[in-house]
Amino acid sequence: MLKFALVVVATVFTCADPVLTGSVNETCPPGVLLGDEQYLKVHGNKCYEFHLSPESEKQYWEAQDRCEFNNGNLAMPKTKEINDFLVDALSGYNLTVEVYIGLDDMTIEGEFRWKDGSKLMTPNFYNNFAPDTGIFRTRDPRNNDCVTLNFVTNTWQDIDCRRGLFRRLTDYRLDKPYVCEYEVKKDDDTPDTDPADTATADS
Repeated sequence: MLKFALVVVATVFTCADPVLTGSVNETCPPGVLLGDEQYLKVHGNKCYEFHLSPESEKQYWEAQDRCEFNNGNLAMPKTKEINDFLVDALSGYNLTVEVYIGLDDMTIEGEFRWKDGSKLMTPNFYNNFAPDTGIFRTRDPRNNDCVTLNFVTNTWQDIDCRRGLFRRLTDYRLDKPYVCEYEVKKDDDTPDTDPADTATADS
């Protein structure tokens, strides 16, 4: 009887929180697989692509465009579990700076939304915004619209990433590493371009 109960409990937990065990080749979009496999990780029902080299750093909206090229978004750690996964994964790379994630308040100041349009829910675990930043900010926001993840301190911080006329004229840039996330590959997924057009993906 005890053995049966343990099997039932294990089955319930497995169904409630499915975790993929497939390889990146079985999971990640075809276009993403053109890059270096060491920068690809599968977690839950997502494929994550880590763009961490200095050559691949981009401004926030450029990074989002790059993720969208393969039908993805900047990574959205909506739960503590996913956030911890990203922190652990980033800790395994030779990286010393924070990375862009898919969260900003560009549309309405102080209302943070994920790149899929969903609203940041509070308080939950989002007290990992750095003190006096993000949803806990008390001082002048100063157009701090884009959010980064600092994997060393495990905190988020909103930063000034404006691209107004003055910054366009002065060629202001705030390039940073970033992480893309993609849904699992469908059987009928096909690359957006001929592989010959993209020798390697940003990594």
